[in-house]
Amino acid sequence: MNVRAAFIYLFNVLVHNRPVLLLIGWLNRRWHFLTTIFVTYPATEDYARAYETPRGREIMRWSPWLVEFYRQNGKLGLSTVISSTEDQFRDPENAGKLQAMVNEAHVIGDLVGASQAFCLGFSMHTAL
Repeated sequence: MNVRAAFIYLFNVLVHNRPVLLLIGWLNRRWHFLTTIFVTYPATEDYARAYETPRGREIMRWSPWLVEFYRQNGKLGLSTVISSTEDQFRDPENAGKLQAMVNEAHVIGDLVGASQAFCLGFSMHTAL
C-alpha cells in the first residue's frame, strides 16, 4: 500500500461516517465554512494505478471517498475521489452506478451542509 492510499483509508476511517459528517454539518450550518463537495476521478486506468491498489480501486470505483478539506475563495470545500475512469462513465451499462455515485455525493453534501457538488471534468455540476 502506498502512502496516498494509506492516507485515504485513515481519513475515511476518521471522518467518513455518519456521526462525524453530521457533526461537520451541524457546525457548518452554524458558521457556514464549507460550501462545496468536489468529486475527482482518474482520467485513465494508468492514472488510477499510480494512486491506489487494485483492491482499493475496486472499493472506490463508484463510491466517493473523502480525501481532504481544501480552501477556495475564503471557504472550505470537501474533496472526494472515485476510481472510475472516463471510459467507465461512457459505458451505458454503468449508468445506474454513475447515478448512484452522484446520489452518494449529494448525500455527503447534505450531511455536511454543502450547497454545491462538482465533479472534475464530468457534468455533475449541480446545486444540492
